[in-house]
Amino acid sequence: MLLPDLDVLPGWTGHTSLGALLLDKEPHDREAHATEHKVLKDLRTGRSVSLLRIRKLFKAVSCKWSPGDNVFRSDIYDQSLGLPQDEAPIIVDDFDKQGAFLFWNYLAKNLPAKRGATRSLLDGLVQRSMYLHKVYHDRGNHSVALALSDIGQHPSAGISQRHFLGEMAELFKVGKENVARVELAAFGVLLLSAVFLHENEDSVEASRAGLDRLFAADLGRVDPMRAFSHWLEQLRARTGYATDRLLLDGFVFPKEKTGTHMDTDPKNLLRNPRRYRNGDQVPSFEAAKGCLRSLRPDFDKQEIDKWNVELEQREFGLIFVLLAANSVSGALVTRVWRNSKAAVR
Repeated sequence: MLLPDLDVLPGWTGHTSLGALLLDKEPHDREAHATEHKVLKDLRTGRSVSLLRIRKLFKAVSCKWSPGDNVFRSDIYDQSLGLPQDEAPIIVDDFDKQGAFLFWNYLAKNLPAKRGATRSLLDGLVQRSMYLHKVYHDRGNHSVALALSDIGQHPSAGISQRHFLGEMAELFKVGKENVARVELAAFGVLLLSAVFLHENEDSVEASRAGLDRLFAADLGRVDPMRAFSHWLEQLRARTGYATDRLLLDGFVFPKEKTGTHMDTDPKNLLRNPRRYRNGDQVPSFEAAKGCLRSLRPDFDKQEIDKWNVELEQREFGLIFVLLAANSVSGALVTRVWRNSKAAVR
């Protein structure tokens, strides 16, 4: 409950489908992974699937998310989903929920060593989510409300977190659990994004400034859709691009030289990209990744080598930026922003 299930996760990360998020590193990979996409669809629609096909799906997911891992441990996935040891076809009950726990656990275990705070937070969110799901399944809404109140009363909970969890408990009490589930999941991913993107800042002041940028904070108000806009500004500062030239190279003519196209009115070419920059619109993950890969900063050789190493890390971080931009309304982000700032005092 404190992390999104698989039905909403693609939209929050700017992906067109769950298969695109879990399996495809490039758009054309959809054809190469057609078999795995079919297995995923069968699992989500409650169809009978053999263990051999499930393991093939998980292996393809592993190849995307940890390509350097040469050993595929199918038993981990079997145990996580409670799969039988024989080879008879099975139906996985509520795959979107179970698969989400598996995905978040897998992500936590494969985060880089320098992401210790993110891993610790993610582990805690997964464990508490599993506990809340079990309480809901066994005892219903009112028991979940009590459990949320208990979590809010824990000494580690700040004032804003306690207040938020109290509001969610009330929603469960009055039967509005669907609303509460969305807000709880958004709360979790926003905290996760805040910690991932800023845990390695070199000072408390830098961490606070980073949180202000992520949540687009100004005089106590936030504009979450501008999280991507601020990401673009950091990218511009890193590469030395002029503002509109970055938009042209990244979104209008990706992977092409822009000089031959300047006979076209730039105002028309830049209409949608400027919406990204202004925070009026958030692009898809593929469009944002395409922008990142298309930039050709005027660096010397040493800096270019460093930039090329950065690219994959920046693509991964982009997922968390899009989570922040897409997942919730401004009112919820205000609570998360204040709670996050309190955590770095």
